[in-house]
Amino acid sequence: MDSPTSSSLRTEEILKSPHLSRLVVSLAWPVVVSMGLQGLFSVVDLFWVGRLGPEAVAAVSTAVFFSWSLIAVGEVFSIGVLALVSQHIGANDPHAAARVSWQGFLWSTLAGFVVIGIILWGATPLYKLISPDPEVQGYGAVYLRILVLASPAWFANLVFQDLFRGVGDMKTPLYVLGTALVFNMILDPLIILGIGPFPAWGVAGAAWASVLSQVLALILFLAKKRKPVPFAENRRGLKPHPKLAWQMIKIGFPLASIALVFSSVYLFMSRVAAEFGTTTLAALGLVNRIESVAFLTIHGLGLATATLVGQNIGARQYQRAALFAKRANWIGTGVGLLAGILCFVIPEQMMAIFTNDRDTIEEGARFLRIISWCLIPQAWELVLEGAFSGAGHTLPAMLISVPLSVVRVPIAWLAAVVFGMGPAGIWWTISITAAIRGSLMLWWWRRDSWQTGVDLDIART
Repeated sequence: MDSPTSSSLRTEEILKSPHLSRLVVSLAWPVVVSMGLQGLFSVVDLFWVGRLGPEAVAAVSTAVFFSWSLIAVGEVFSIGVLALVSQHIGANDPHAAARVSWQGFLWSTLAGFVVIGIILWGATPLYKLISPDPEVQGYGAVYLRILVLASPAWFANLVFQDLFRGVGDMKTPLYVLGTALVFNMILDPLIILGIGPFPAWGVAGAAWASVLSQVLALILFLAKKRKPVPFAENRRGLKPHPKLAWQMIKIGFPLASIALVFSSVYLFMSRVAAEFGTTTLAALGLVNRIESVAFLTIHGLGLATATLVGQNIGARQYQRAALFAKRANWIGTGVGLLAGILCFVIPEQMMAIFTNDRDTIEEGARFLRIISWCLIPQAWELVLEGAFSGAGHTLPAMLISVPLSVVRVPIAWLAAVVFGMGPAGIWWTISITAAIRGSLMLWWWRRDSWQTGVDLDIART
C-alpha cells in the first residue's frame, strides 16, 4: 500500500496502540449491530408472513433452522478467510491477503451452487421429517427451494464480511447489511401481500425478497471490495488454489461444525421440551430470544478478538495477542455478569415483554434463573472461540463444544423424563453443559498451544 488508508491506519493502531480495551470495544460494536441486523431478516419475513395464516408461519419459522445450517456451511470458508487475511495483514503482506480473499470468494460461491442442487432435490423430504401437515410441507418446500437460490451470494457475503473484519474494517459490513435489510423490509410487504402493481406471491414472495436482498448485498460488497485489498495483483493469482482452499477448510470447518451441531441439537431439545406441552416449548424459544441479546454482544466481542489476535500473530506479537484475548475476556465476563444478574433478579419482567401468558412467564422465569449463573463461562467460550479462530487453531473449540452439545439431548431426556425433573431437567442440562464448555475453553487457551501459528507461505506460492 503506497498511501495510508483507513485499513492500514487501523492495522497500525491494532499493532501498536496501548489502549487495548478501547480497541476491543470500537471493533466489537459494529459487529454486534451487524449480527443483530442479520437476525432481523427472518423476523421481517415472519412479520409479513403472519398475515397468511398459521401454516405459512410454521413453514417459514421452521426454515430458520435451515438458514442456520446454510450459514454454518458458508462459514467453512469465511472463518478461514478471517484468520488468514488478518494474519497476512499483520505480517504486512497485502498480496497474500488478496489471494486468500479471492480463493475464499471462488470456493464459497462454488459451494453455494452445490448446496442449491442438494436442497432443490431434498426440500420436500426434509419438511416431511419436520411436520406431518401437508400444507406446512408444501409452503416450506416452496420457501426453501427459492431461499437456497441465494446460497452462492449468501456464502460470498459471509466471506466478504470476514474479509473486511480481517483487515479491521467492521463498519462496511454494517453498512451493507443495513442497506440490504432496509431493501428487504420494503420489498417484503409488496411481493408477499401484493400491494399496488406487485404480485401477491405469499410465502414465495418472502423467499424472493431474501434472495434479492442477498444479491444486493453482494453487489455492494463487490463495489467496495478494492478498498481493503484487491482480489489479486495479476491473472495468475485468480487461478483456483486447492491447497489454500484446503487450509481455509481446516480452519473453518471446526467452528462451522459447532454452529451446525448447535442448530441440530436445538431442534431435538425443542422436541424434548414439547413433551411437557406448548408452555415449556414457548419458554424455551422466548428465553433463547432474551439470551440472544447477551449472546450477540459477546459473540461480537469474539469476532473483534479474532481480528486483534490474528493481526498480532501475523506480526509475531504473541504476547500482545494474548493480552487482547485476556482484555476481551474480561469485558465479556462483565457482560455475562450483568446479564446473569438481570436474568436472576427480573426474569418475570423480561418474559412479560414477549408474552402475557402467566404459565409461560413462570416457566421462562425459572429457566432464566437457572441459566443466570452459567452466563459468565458462556462468555469465556464465545470470546475465546473468536481468539482461537484468529489464531487459526479452531480444533480445540470443536473438540470442546460439539460433544458437550450432543450429550445435551440424552441428558435432558433422562433428567426431565426418566428421573422426573420435568422442564427443570432441560434447563439444568443446558446450564451445566454451557458452564463446562466455557471453563474448558479457558483452560485450553491458557495452554498457549495456539501460538504455533499457521503456515502463511501457502498463500504466497
